[in-house]
Amino acid sequence: MDNPQATLLTLYQKAGCCDADLLSLQQAWWDSLMMGKGSAPLTVRNYGQDWLGLLSYLHALNQRPVDTAMLQTLNHQTIRDYMGFKRSEGVSQSSLARYASSFRHFTRYLHERGVVLTAFDALRIRKTKERLPKALPPNTFQHIMDTLAARKVHHPHPWVWDQVACLMALMYGAGLRISEALSLTPKDIQGDTLTVMGKGSKPRQIPLLPIVQRFLDHHQRVCPFVSEAGLFWGLQHKPLQPAVFNRALKTLLGEVGVSLKHSAHSLRHSFASDLLKAGADLRSIQTLLGHTQVTTTSVYLHLDAQHIHKALTLHHPRSTKILRDGL
Repeated sequence: MDNPQATLLTLYQKAGCCDADLLSLQQAWWDSLMMGKGSAPLTVRNYGQDWLGLLSYLHALNQRPVDTAMLQTLNHQTIRDYMGFKRSEGVSQSSLARYASSFRHFTRYLHERGVVLTAFDALRIRKTKERLPKALPPNTFQHIMDTLAARKVHHPHPWVWDQVACLMALMYGAGLRISEALSLTPKDIQGDTLTVMGKGSKPRQIPLLPIVQRFLDHHQRVCPFVSEAGLFWGLQHKPLQPAVFNRALKTLLGEVGVSLKHSAHSLRHSFASDLLKAGADLRSIQTLLGHTQVTTTSVYLHLDAQHIHKALTLHHPRSTKILRDGL
C-alpha cells in the first residue's frame, strides 16, 4: 500500500530544511489529508513535496532551518519571488497553481491551530486550460497487442509483457487510472466485478468484460509474484511503478507508429470516448470513470454544444421529427 507520509518524512529528514516542531506539524497535516479528508496518496505526496521545495528555498535563503516563527515573518514578495524562481525553472502554470493550493491548505491548517501566516493571503495563480490526453487512433489497441505478443516471444520473462497487456486491458476495457490498476489486489476481483479505490479513497464497483477477466486470469497464472499484497510487480519483486508501465507503452506506441505524446491515461480516455461514440449515456460513463460531477465527465470527453444538441435530438424520448425539423 502506498505510504506517502513515510516517503515524505524521509525526504524532509534528508533535506533538513525545517525544525522538528514544523516537521511535526507537517506530519500531522499529511495525516489529516489522508485520514480526515480522504485525499489520494498522490495528492498528499504532491502537497508535501510542494512545501518541501518552498522550505528548502527559505532554508537556503536564510541559512538556517525554517520554523513557524520564520513563516510568520514572511512577506508577500518572498513568496512571489519563489514562484517566479520556479517559473524560471520551467514549472508549468498548472503546477504553479497546485503550489498555491498546497500553500493555502497548510496555511489554513496552521491557522486552525493558532499559527497565523499572512504571506500567502494574496497568492493567486491563474491556471491555464491545458489539453486533456487524446484518445488513441482507431484500432491502435489491437495493433499494440499484436506487437506486444511478438515481443513476448523473445523476452526471457514473458510474463512481464503479459502484465503490460493486463494493465492495458484494465485501462482500455474498464476505464481505470494507472494508479488504480497498480493498487489492485486479488481480493478486489469478485467474479465479473472489480472493486476499485478511486480518488479521495472512494470505492466503486466496475463490471468486468469477459475479455478483461481473461487477461486478469492469465496474468495471475503466469506472474510469479502475485499475492495478497498486490497483482502487479517488477522483476525485482517490488511493486510496479507507473513510470515502468509508461516506458513499456511508449515502446509499443513507437513500434506501431503512434505519437509518443500519448500516455497511460490515453487508454482510459479511449475507453470513455469509445463508449460515448457507441451511444452510452453520460451518467453511466461518469460512474465507470469515478467522477464526482457529471460536468467533469463532459469536459473530459470534449463534449461540445453541437454534440450535446445532436444527442438530445436523436435520443430524447420527446424528440419527434417535428421537434427536430422545427415547427
